[in-house]
Amino acid sequence: MPSHPTEQSQETEGYPALLNLSAQPHWTVFVSDFALPSHDVRRLKRQLENVPTRALFVRLDRGLNELNRTLRSASINLRDDYISFQALTFQHSNSLQVTRLLGSPRRDLAKLELPLPESRFLPSHASHLLRIVMKADYREQELIAHRFFGLLSRRKPYTVKAETADGTLLVNDERPWYDFSGRLREGEMRILPAGEVSYAGNHVEGDFTVDGAILPFPEHPELAAYASRLGRLSRTMRRRPLQLKIRRGEVIDVGGKGDAPRAFRRLFEKDERYRRVVEVGISFNSASRRFIHSWPAASNEVHPGVHLGIGGDPSRNDDGYERAARLIHIDLIAVNCRVDVNGHGFLRFHS
Repeated sequence: MPSHPTEQSQETEGYPALLNLSAQPHWTVFVSDFALPSHDVRRLKRQLENVPTRALFVRLDRGLNELNRTLRSASINLRDDYISFQALTFQHSNSLQVTRLLGSPRRDLAKLELPLPESRFLPSHASHLLRIVMKADYREQELIAHRFFGLLSRRKPYTVKAETADGTLLVNDERPWYDFSGRLREGEMRILPAGEVSYAGNHVEGDFTVDGAILPFPEHPELAAYASRLGRLSRTMRRRPLQLKIRRGEVIDVGGKGDAPRAFRRLFEKDERYRRVVEVGISFNSASRRFIHSWPAASNEVHPGVHLGIGGDPSRNDDGYERAARLIHIDLIAVNCRVDVNGHGFLRFHS
């Protein structure tokens, strides 16, 4: 391992700012179920070469027992060394498997949210998301999140207000918001590229205009085709925004021009559970500068703006839930908006 101080890296971007480098000895283990493009491996090694961690690239082809044997053969002490697992898996079964890597202390897990094979995954999709991670300013994210939680703590119950193009959305509650930004923490599992704070309660009221993108992510392969049809509406949002009316945490009406309102009315008729708002997210990853509409890019979710999640619940990913409630998690993203927290201006976004 390179001889470097063990305090956190002073760099603000990419993996040096994302990894929990104060925990030593530190390993960064990239776990994939496909052959990473050689140019991505070179770029990752280059970004980590002057950082107090050792990088290892392994394949998840023969299960977790074989993976652990590979780690031991690389001289990793599975009990005492700190391991940051960076998962790049597109097979549904493997994505469920990697969550078990957190079963021991002194670990964290970060997963690139890749399309399923049924959603026509390509290695170039992983390359795109890796570029966002490697350019993301995780120190800036920590400062933004710190200010958010400081404002949130000033009053209980708190009020978070999101003003979009044609309406205002309010969250009045005492339940916690969650921080998915900045440096990884021991025991944490996070979806990358990251850079948001989010709320998962039901005290959501008001009107919300979707003028950025629609990001449908199927929780099971059998939903991929339907998710893909919904995803085709994403590129129309800038010209023909979708308008949502929300009461008591549920979508009671949709409006706007074009095909999107009809598509969502049909979705609600098909399954009433899609009316439920399962997430309110405020995103601020400045490395995500443009929306991708041709495939379900996780970078869209962290593009600066506000998004509502409906359908599949991102806070529940255990096997039992996965079998019982196969839904599409749909992020509806507003890009022209302003956020106030307890009456104080927090962030303003525009396209």
